[in-house]
Amino acid sequence: EIFNYKPVEAELEIDGKREKGKYFSLCIANANQYGNNAIISPSADLTDGKLRLIKVKPFPLVLAGTLGVALMGGYIDKLELFVETKEVESVKILSISDDRFHCDGEPIRKQLPLEVSITKGLLNILVDADYKPYSPRIFDVDIDDINAKIRKTNENFTETLKEKVEEVNNLNYELRSSAKEMLASFFTKKSKNK
Repeated sequence: EIFNYKPVEAELEIDGKREKGKYFSLCIANANQYGNNAIISPSADLTDGKLRLIKVKPFPLVLAGTLGVALMGGYIDKLELFVETKEVESVKILSISDDRFHCDGEPIRKQLPLEVSITKGLLNILVDADYKPYSPRIFDVDIDDINAKIRKTNENFTETLKEKVEEVNNLNYELRSSAKEMLASFFTKKSKNK
């Protein structure tokens, strides 16, 4: 189905500020996963009174596997080129090109505008005294290293590209200068021969 999937176009109001965009997926999360360890929002915290808005931008299909592994590995938010995560208090969907949603896995249709917000501390849960939340982010250091290498490679590539463009511009200048000299010399010789 991924080959037939069309991104949605949406207009949102995020904490009072409007924005439009095209998205592969929009997710508003309080917890960190869809379920079955598909971790869409690794930084989500059920107790902080904030929502996370995860915007997955359209991406080349060759990266579908990478995004899938990142989703299951708990580091999808590290793929900053295609995934933007924002901590928000409320999101209002003003318009969207497809009105099919899911809420905790249940398919629903809703009329727009649709507002999603959170009330902090509304639900109390009993846990063991030694309870520690599980962190799905076991690859953080590795992913940070990979992102740093990608950034460095991009910087080096950009610098090399700038140098090559400058070389080409210099060669173009030399070529034009040489061509002018050759033409001037040619026409000077012709006029002397007359």
